[in-house]
Amino acid sequence: SLTPDQTMFFCAHARARGLRLAGHHKTPGATACQHQHLPGGADVASARASTPGLLSVSCHDAIGLDRAFAAGADYAWLSPVHTPGSKAK
Repeated sequence: SLTPDQTMFFCAHARARGLRLAGHHKTPGATACQHQHLPGGADVASARASTPGLLSVSCHDAIGLDRAFAAGADYAWLSPVHTPGSKAK
């Protein structure tokens, strides 16, 4: 797990190279990133208030895509493509 200082270092490092770095919303210090990634069903409006950059939302079906669009997400992340290794088979 990253510390807030590590996250801010990586955000600055990426920005200095012209890269956009996405921070998962649960990563300490993620608000320093230019972009935040939220889980499906997240409150995009609240995240928008603390994130100056882009917001993406995980979507798993067409309903999730519609919700992300309606909530004002900048883009959607379709997942999972394969069954995650962390999930029971």
